[in-house]
Amino acid sequence: DITEQMGQEFGDYLGGVENNQEILLSRLSYDPEDTTQYGVANQMKLTTLMAAGDVDVFIMDEETYGELQNLGAFKELSGLMTSEQMEKWEAYLHYDRDPESGEEGVYALELDTSPVLEKYQLYGGGTVYGAVMVGSSRSETGIQFFEYLMNE
Repeated sequence: DITEQMGQEFGDYLGGVENNQEILLSRLSYDPEDTTQYGVANQMKLTTLMAAGDVDVFIMDEETYGELQNLGAFKELSGLMTSEQMEKWEAYLHYDRDPESGEEGVYALELDTSPVLEKYQLYGGGTVYGAVMVGSSRSETGIQFFEYLMNE
């Protein structure tokens, strides 16, 4: 399974995973208009994981990014990244406005050219965004995941 392979690769990229740590990659999707039994169950699972702070990074299409950004779901990234990362990823930084304060900041990375996403043929066509969820207690690991995705 692709998510298991990516999880293993990311663990290797980090230099291994401690006994008390777990890398979980899931293909959950966000589609509030999907009212099928599967769609509703998927939304409930995703909402539960997000509320518990168990979702650190969300990779999504442009429409999903817009919907979740309007809900204030993402952390502003410039305070989480080093100046070297900001410079290295300058072309991929996605600026947006905080839905509450209106202040502009970096809320996502555009991952269209990610070698990892290309390798696994994920998200063909269209803009792909990666963002750190506001409830994440492991933001640094989220940034490391972006490094893994953009590693050439």
